[in-house]
Amino acid sequence: MMPVPTVDLLERLINSDSLVDTGRTARKPMLPWLDELLQKTAVISAKGGRIASDEFSSVQNNFSLLTLLIKGTSEARIECIEQIRHAIREDAADQALQPWVNLARLDRIEGDMAASGKKLSAMLRLAVHGRVLVGGLDIGSDSDKRFAANVFASESFHLILRNLGELPRHFKRLERLFGRRAHPLFAEQQIVAGTLLGDMVMVGSGLSSRAWFTDARTRLAGMYYRAVWASQQGNHDLTDRFVNELLRLPAAATSVAPDHVMVRILFRGALLSSGRDDIEHTTMLLHRTKDCAARLSDAEYTARAGVELERLGEATEWQDAAADSGYRSFRGLPTFADGRCDHDIAQRHELLRERIHALRCKPLARANGGVYV
Repeated sequence: MMPVPTVDLLERLINSDSLVDTGRTARKPMLPWLDELLQKTAVISAKGGRIASDEFSSVQNNFSLLTLLIKGTSEARIECIEQIRHAIREDAADQALQPWVNLARLDRIEGDMAASGKKLSAMLRLAVHGRVLVGGLDIGSDSDKRFAANVFASESFHLILRNLGELPRHFKRLERLFGRRAHPLFAEQQIVAGTLLGDMVMVGSGLSSRAWFTDARTRLAGMYYRAVWASQQGNHDLTDRFVNELLRLPAAATSVAPDHVMVRILFRGALLSSGRDDIEHTTMLLHRTKDCAARLSDAEYTARAGVELERLGEATEWQDAAADSGYRSFRGLPTFADGRCDHDIAQRHELLRERIHALRCKPLARANGGVYV
């Protein structure tokens, strides 16, 4: 029977910030991020024809996120709704799903769990039954069904963490969604929830899941969680093995495609190594985190690594860099100066809003050559 550690001991090592969620958007410095999106809108506009594409959908998703970060939930909600209306107007069913999920996230951020759960129930219907109506659009391709299953599993877990009494029902739904197929998200949630509840049977089930061998990234995540729990029993062999495994990976500078999953795994590995008082390897992993975050232009994880390096006595300029990125704060980090680019950010944000709205209102060419508005 595994001993039950204190929550304080594990709160930085095991939490709801998933190590297997691949859909994370890097928190890029705001000005370059806005300039990148402005350039993309110019290219999309120059193409002409119907403004219904994955590329334009991606621009709109990024713009809604930036609007949330800059202006808050109310303005971001307006953009999500307009994006859905645009998808309906263009009869582009799949492009309504992401803004619908974003609306559910905004509900959760504002504390309206019932509204968030109601929106996510549409994702559950799509995942289970294969079809759903969103804003009058009939949605139901195989890719939509897979997207809905993963989104529901991930987003509904954040709601369940506010009411752990609903956890058994949540896990039964995941079993229905994923069937007998082992799924790393399910295993990870068992570990996180089991840790919060002090339920070591649940933790053990998550740790022993076959799902951790799905791919190279999930294998690393599984190694991490097993190392954390072994270390609570005084066994640091798995920690040493995991740290060495991370350090054998290609550095960010030579990696073909660094991703946000690896940023989070490297950072969490550094925290685990720090708990072992292994300063040398902790420092190495924090620098790997910084390098990988820099490749992704992720201001948040660059700052997180900088904070940890300062705690180890290394001089960094993370506060200046974080302020220059245009953000005012990052969750859980010490405060830093207000964003220094507010005026320029506001101007570019407004220009991007105007361009996106103009593209949404652009007359659309029908296949037979006719035009409708």
